[in-house]
Amino acid sequence: MNKKKPEFELKLLTVDLAPMIMDCLKAFPKQACDMNLSNLFTWGQLYKLHYFIWKGAYVIYNPRFHYIAFPFCYKFGATELAELVKDFRALDPKTEMILFPQEWLDNHPEAKELFRFRKHANWSDYVYLTEKLVNLSGKKLAKKKNLIAQFKKLHPHYKVQNIVKGDMDAILDHYRHWQSDRNIRSINLTMEYRAIKNAFKHWDDLPLDGLKIMLDKDIIAWSIFSPQTENMATIHFEKFYPSLKGCAQIINWETAKYLQRTYLYINREQDMGVEGLRQAKRSYEPEFMVDFITSRLK
Repeated sequence: MNKKKPEFELKLLTVDLAPMIMDCLKAFPKQACDMNLSNLFTWGQLYKLHYFIWKGAYVIYNPRFHYIAFPFCYKFGATELAELVKDFRALDPKTEMILFPQEWLDNHPEAKELFRFRKHANWSDYVYLTEKLVNLSGKKLAKKKNLIAQFKKLHPHYKVQNIVKGDMDAILDHYRHWQSDRNIRSINLTMEYRAIKNAFKHWDDLPLDGLKIMLDKDIIAWSIFSPQTENMATIHFEKFYPSLKGCAQIINWETAKYLQRTYLYINREQDMGVEGLRQAKRSYEPEFMVDFITSRLK
């Protein structure tokens, strides 16, 4: 007699579910930015993320890339997770599991008997000590500190203001100018533009916050961020006028100062394999990386 395949009740991840996911993240904190509450709904809508419940735990499913994320639960062993992947393949034969927490892997060495694991540098998160981004102490960060001093000297009347939902048009206009100045066209930037629109669309539904740097009446730089864990915030979007000397450094610094009141760490997300972005993120001397770990079932 054939064993009956388990049935999965897939549901679209819609923003009205944000309180439920927030409770999951409080119970099972995730340092990976892909599992940040705000990212799940701003970027997640673009990928049509779904969720389902398996043995009492919530699991995120991405139909575009055929993955299920490590569950919102740490009680499962390697055998159970392998069972989950095998069972879900009845729905999606290409399914694999991603975003394994390093702590779980350290505690379950037997998982290597069932899965082949791989770390992806392009999609690993850069995490910094907030205090270090504020103080910029040491020889390696001295240039950034000098650029901030030069910016403040040239623009002593610049203002830092909180972003509000009504800033959407101005922020999107700045984004288009930033893209035009750099003469960059890519599907990643198109997706990012749409994710920013989603952020403003759901501004009141998600724990989003942001800062804008003003010169007179013009926005010259801005950042949007939200909580990751109790002691970590994640910067989702950050843009500045590249032709304005010190502009990149001032938004980074002002954001760190603002977040220092609450968060020990700042997650500045991934470099996506973009060499200039990688160099910029490394130049701020990250405290540690959150590895993006995928698997293949053996």
